[in-house]
Amino acid sequence: KAQQETRLRATRTQLGDMDAVVLRGKGRAFIEQKPVPAAASGQVVVRIRAAGVCGTDVEIFDGTLGYFETGLATYPITPGHEWCGTIVDVGPDCPANWAKGQFVVGETTMGCGDCCGFCPEQYNRCPQRTETGIARRDGGFAQYMAFPVSALHRIADTVPVDVAVLAEPLSVCVHAVESAQSPKGTHAVVFGDGPIGLLLAQVGSFAKPSQLLAPETVCCIACSQSSSWCVETKRKETHNVLLG
Repeated sequence: KAQQETRLRATRTQLGDMDAVVLRGKGRAFIEQKPVPAAASGQVVVRIRAAGVCGTDVEIFDGTLGYFETGLATYPITPGHEWCGTIVDVGPDCPANWAKGQFVVGETTMGCGDCCGFCPEQYNRCPQRTETGIARRDGGFAQYMAFPVSALHRIADTVPVDVAVLAEPLSVCVHAVESAQSPKGTHAVVFGDGPIGLLLAQVGSFAKPSQLLAPETVCCIACSQSSSWCVETKRKETHNVLLG
């Protein structure tokens, strides 16, 4: 333990302080200087290269996130659950396949392990869970972040930073398509043309629907990646098609 504490102090001394966005209440956002976090056991320190802004981040800023009512989320918090970065330090007890210089992204939700009855399979339901940049764990709106390797994923160095930062929202879309379990040849519908809608149309193309009903913006993106099966619709038109 003494050796670990000495190492943590050395890491902080080497990297110094960093800038981080800190939300301290509804509508109260500040850029503050904080010590660079050190890598504890099973963790690495990541230099953040990009972070995306999600609708959840807006809810944290304006205080409308439901977690504030349940007590899962509290201020202060550094937001940012969509991020990518480069490992700059590896803590003790990390597997040998983790090293400085690796390009990585991280998961949002992490459970307690196995004591709650939901982990590890349903860790998103764990009452003791942390959610990066949302609940009980600071996120990527900072220059550096300490992160457990158990929730870390390698990204190829050839992937552009502005693409890698979309890994988290992309995973949402992959999960949605896999959960639908729709057989090939069925109809698919995308409501909305925000980032998730745009990504969902592209991921959905791999499920080989016979037809995709989506707003014009989504079709422009989806059809540039595949064929002309994307049909532009307005909300009323989509409703009529679904009802036959």
